[in-house]
This record gives sequence, structure tokens and C-alpha cells, in this order.
Amino acid sequence: MRVQHKSIKNIFMVIGMLMPMWLVNGCSLSSPPSCMPGTKKCESNETFNNAISYICNDSNEWIPAQICSNCDKNVCADEELDNMCSKNGEISCIDTGTMGVQLECMYGQLVPQPCGANVKCDGNQCGKQQIECNEENDKQCLWLSEQNLAIQVAYVNNQWQAWYCNNSLGCNGSVCNTPETAVTCTQTGEIRNNQNNTCICDDGYYSFSGECKPLQPCLTATELEVNEHCTFGRYIQGNNGNKTDLEWQILDIQGDSIFIISTYAIEQKGLVFPCKINADDVITWSITSIRSWLNGLNAEANILGADFSVSNFINIAFTSEDKEHIKQTDIVTPDNPYTGTLGGDDTKDYVFYLSIEEAENYFSDDTSRKAYTTARVTPILRGRGGRYMSEEDCFKEHCAVSWSLRSSGVDRLADAKVNPDGSISRGGDGVCNDSYGVRPALWLLRN
Repeated sequence: MRVQHKSIKNIFMVIGMLMPMWLVNGCSLSSPPSCMPGTKKCESNETFNNAISYICNDSNEWIPAQICSNCDKNVCADEELDNMCSKNGEISCIDTGTMGVQLECMYGQLVPQPCGANVKCDGNQCGKQQIECNEENDKQCLWLSEQNLAIQVAYVNNQWQAWYCNNSLGCNGSVCNTPETAVTCTQTGEIRNNQNNTCICDDGYYSFSGECKPLQPCLTATELEVNEHCTFGRYIQGNNGNKTDLEWQILDIQGDSIFIISTYAIEQKGLVFPCKINADDVITWSITSIRSWLNGLNAEANILGADFSVSNFINIAFTSEDKEHIKQTDIVTPDNPYTGTLGGDDTKDYVFYLSIEEAENYFSDDTSRKAYTTARVTPILRGRGGRYMSEEDCFKEHCAVSWSLRSSGVDRLADAKVNPDGSISRGGDGVCNDSYGVRPALWLLRN
């Protein structure tokens, strides 16, 4: 899939504003020095061993604007760039891995306002949580993937301050990246991940044995190997509503047949179907609504009584010719080997979830078992609080997420899952938890 970013190359944003004062556990903020609105200054900064330019706002406060290598009188010696916003007063808020960042268009300048450590967004604004006093000069670099921007955040004079990095190189640990520290990615199909200054495979490529290899169609690719990736079918994975090629990881090869699982979590479980159960129900894979949706079954096949014979995954993702290559598989779901919870009746499915045993046997370790959201699913889970998604483990617009298994969990109303770090939760969570990712698996006949 192709992820689009707004370019900020050769653009200077005079932005950054001081965090509103918090009085928490005795922390207080001294009044900033007064200044004339619109005036500028540039000073050396020992915290970052460089210089920072400032602009005076209408409240007669100095606002940090840009990190730079050195000053040229009252401004940074670096190239000045244009402003980027036009709708004065418009506010938005973006959650990063460690805190929310509120963005406000102020007099033609996009101004970032850090919410504070562990304080997330509440709608378009920072949440109204209080925070503990932070250590002086504590600093973080936050990557905003939607804006393709990096923001430097620091706790100075008992408050958080923020300003944009002066280039498009992203973060390097807790500080802005620089041309001197930015990694150089020279391999074909490889690009730099601006969030953590590492090299990753670009769209249309995948990582295999330390190299970026181009994706090929699962049905026609030659000399496929286990753990390689290929494409089969098409699904909506971005935010523009268009279908793109589905990427799959090869788990097993048996003659002309390959066993594949979607590389990404292509859906959020609650987006597919509502959940209605009674306290005395016994929920197993054979009667779940997700099984019916994956395979296009009618209302009699699931406990919800929902008819998925027309609108379903297999019809959305695959053409009639594609479907001829998908093998119907005899599915046995053993009782949970750790809790003894019933696995339920055997089924015949074209598309299915992995069991606990399959998740253990087909992946070599937790890292290989990890799954990431598609660009479409990421904001959906963020909007639901992101409880089962790791904001700290993201690249581009994808974040590590829990994904469902077909094995029953700790009891008859729970299903097992894989955690965002790739470990298996054999007890799982309630079957009505709607924040898991969906990773379909199937056997594909290549002839």
C-alpha cells in the first residue's frame, strides 16, 4: 500500500508555544520576560547544545520557534520557510506514543502545544489530566506521521515547551535528527523511518533475511519460501477508500499449496459486527460472527443471527477467479491447552483465524508473530482509546496491535489473542472486546 505524506521540505514554520502553567505538587512557573509582539530573538541553548529562535506573541511572551545550528542576529541562520496554515483559530490534537500534541493555527502560524507526559488528547484538545512534576531538561522527540513532522519537546522552567525540528529528518532518540546523525539507507527498496531513525522497506517491498525484496503475486511468484511475503486479493487498507493489493506472509508450503496469513491487521474486530451475548452462552469459533463474515455464511451459522452471505470479506477481497484458488480446509479447534476451555465443533472454512497451537508453531518467536495495523485501522483504534495498540511501536501509519485467535480463552466467553509485542495471551479477553485486529489465514492452491 502507498502511504501519502504532506511534504514539509524547504518549508519553515515559525511555531511553538509554551504549555499553559500547571500547579501540581508544588510545581510553579515563573512569569516569562515581556517583549514586543512580533519581535524576534535568537539565543544559544545549553540543553540542546545549539541555538533556538523565538518570536514574541500578542501576550508579550517569547515563544520558541525553531531549533538551529547558530544565529544570524535575531533569527536562525538556517533558511527561513513559509507558514503552513490559513484558518486562524482551528485546533486539532494528535496522540503520539508518550503524549498528545495540540496544534492551533495562530495568525498564520501552526503552533504546537504539548499536552504533557502521559496526557492524551480529548477530542481536538489536550485532556484535562494533571501530571506530576517532571525532571528539569527532560526532553523527547515526537513524530507526527500524519503531518510528516517532528516536534522537539522539553521540560524547562517547570513547564513543557515545544517547537518543530528545522528539517524533515524526523527524530533521533529524544532529540531532532540532523544530517550528521540521520542514517543513510542505500539498499534498493529501503527508506529511512523518520520516527526512530532506522531503515525500513518502502511500499511494494517487504523485509526478508535482512533485505528488502519486491512483493510478487502469490499465485505466480517463483521459488517462494516460508516467511516470504506475496500479494493476493485487494482490500481497502488506506484512508482514501480505494482497494490495494493485500500482502500475505507464507507460513507453510505443501506441494502446490501455500498457507498464508495477512501481513497486517486489516480490520478492527468491532468494525465488522456488533456483539450480543447472554451470560449463559458458550462461544466457540464455529458460531462466531467473524467466522461467518470471513466465509460469507448465512444467519443460521452464527450466534448473532446476522446474514453475511452477500456482504463479507471473501466477496470484498477476492474475484471469482481468486476464489477458485482458495481451498476449503477442515478446521479442528482443540480445547485450550492451558485453561481446558472447549474449542467447539469442527468446521469447514475457506478463511479462518489461527489457533493457539498454530500461532505457536508457525512463528519462530514473539517478534515474528507481531502484527501491525493498516493505515485505515490505525486511527479507528486510536479513537477507541488504543488499549490494544502500541503507540510506542509504530512505523509510517502502522502500529503494533493485538490480534485474535480462534481458540477459546480463559472461559466460555473469552477468546485467545496475540499481544502487540507478539506474545500469546492464552487466557485472552472477552469475545465482545472489539479492539483486536483481524488477520485472516487461508490455504491457497497455486495451480
